[in-house]
Amino acid sequence: MPQIDCEPGIAADIVESDARYFEMGVEVLPLPGCVLAWAPGLTNLAAGCVVQRIDTAAAEADPEAWLELVEQEVQRVGGRRARLYLREATPLLEGALQRSGYRRRKETVFVNPLSQGNLPSQRSGANQGVILREVLSPDDWKLKRAVHESEEEGADGYRNQAGQWVELIARKWRSGQKRCFLIQRGAELCGSIGILECGRGWRVKNVMVLPARQGQGIGLDALGEVARMAARAGKAYLGVLGIDGHAGSSLYKQAGYYAASALDEWTKNLKDEG
Repeated sequence: MPQIDCEPGIAADIVESDARYFEMGVEVLPLPGCVLAWAPGLTNLAAGCVVQRIDTAAAEADPEAWLELVEQEVQRVGGRRARLYLREATPLLEGALQRSGYRRRKETVFVNPLSQGNLPSQRSGANQGVILREVLSPDDWKLKRAVHESEEEGADGYRNQAGQWVELIARKWRSGQKRCFLIQRGAELCGSIGILECGRGWRVKNVMVLPARQGQGIGLDALGEVARMAARAGKAYLGVLGIDGHAGSSLYKQAGYYAASALDEWTKNLKDEG
């Protein structure tokens, strides 16, 4: 997994924020060598059933038997797919995953150190009025759902199930650990974005722009507004995870983020999505 030097601990804090995110507002089941974070009633979502905090030594003692146990537990709570996150290279476990039919996807850890010198300036012209409005009221949540209903693919790169996805995000919001914002240009709804605490910085989550407004710099301006908000709050950096090959990773690079580390996600469908 490639590494680029950054302040010690920042990349690790961003990776840890991902584990905390999956555990917000859901059930957390300790298993031998890992934990299973699952959302009752929403385990058909990729983000609603996640195996993480994997103890490499425990998993590699007998990787095939460990995988069988994990898959049984995922199915017991209603999960349709096994979704595992590995933080480090684990040759024996990775070999077992490949033999068992798992698919690998890399997620890059991006960092944007905040300083007065690299804060984006507010743009003029068409996007001058891009603002972030915090999602707080039932009407706000209806607008956020409308954003998610606009895309066939969800913010995590999986098949979109907007109603269930927004319910999962709302559970995390009700935990008090996640904030959500609507992206607006003046009064016009353009998308949504989220943040959560991450060490001395903020973690950016779930950037979405309405299809009709994509390619107009709105996502870039929304990230710029988050950077200015973070600087005003005294935060040292912003972090985000980007799926390799997806538009988000290009957006983060354009916004001044750089790759600092990576995670490997391994998935296997256990049931048809239906």
